[in-house]
Amino acid sequence: MPPLPHWMTRVRALFGGVGHRQEIDWPAWETRIRRIVASEVDRVLPYFPDDGLIVDVGANIGLFTAVLLERRPRARAICFEPVASFCERCRARFASNPNVRVLNLALGNKNERATIYKPDHNPGGNSLVKVQVKRYTSMRLESKQRVTWEREDVEVRVFDDWAREARIERVDLIKTDTEGHDYAVLQGVLPFLERTGNRPVILSELLSKSLHHAWSEQSAVVQRLYEFGYQKVDLEHMREIEDILFVPGGRERAG
Repeated sequence: MPPLPHWMTRVRALFGGVGHRQEIDWPAWETRIRRIVASEVDRVLPYFPDDGLIVDVGANIGLFTAVLLERRPRARAICFEPVASFCERCRARFASNPNVRVLNLALGNKNERATIYKPDHNPGGNSLVKVQVKRYTSMRLESKQRVTWEREDVEVRVFDDWAREARIERVDLIKTDTEGHDYAVLQGVLPFLERTGNRPVILSELLSKSLHHAWSEQSAVVQRLYEFGYQKVDLEHMREIEDILFVPGGRERAG
């Protein structure tokens, strides 16, 4: 049987089962998704300098950053992961690398305390978006698959506010993977782009019009990116869940 297309694998990961959270075989799970992650890293590498800085939002246990660092060992990273147990795994992974900072935070469009929902069927499906959680649950029930969600209170920060405090003025890559919350993450990035004039490459997991609870807000964020000089992409014909690459106009390939 040929491998599933990338988009179908992502949907299956959201709605398919991999066992209860407490029974996860982490090495096996990483092996399962590493090919997908590596393909996404390959997309951004041509625009990412050897000593570049990545902001990894929804870092989970740090696999995307880890694969990137295998290819760019001199790179620096700031990983944002709101789920405490995953954040600790991420910190342990990079404990010996002083170029990686791991923060137990979510990013969004306001500074607040919020609830993140953690599905038992997918360690990568944690979401701050309650309406999307309900939709995922309904889809699984329709297919007669059980799903339960644990809750965790997390801190959410606006990236521009955090960057001001951290005195971050330049980033080379922003990657977001936040299960329907990515548009809100990007809303918090927009003031940073305007204030600094920095134009990082952005790789963001977006949802199609048929799946997204806030399509108009997502579209408005993308339009602002175009106004900042990013090359246009086709969202009208995108797959249900797709990692969209936004490249600034005139950005030279780094390698």
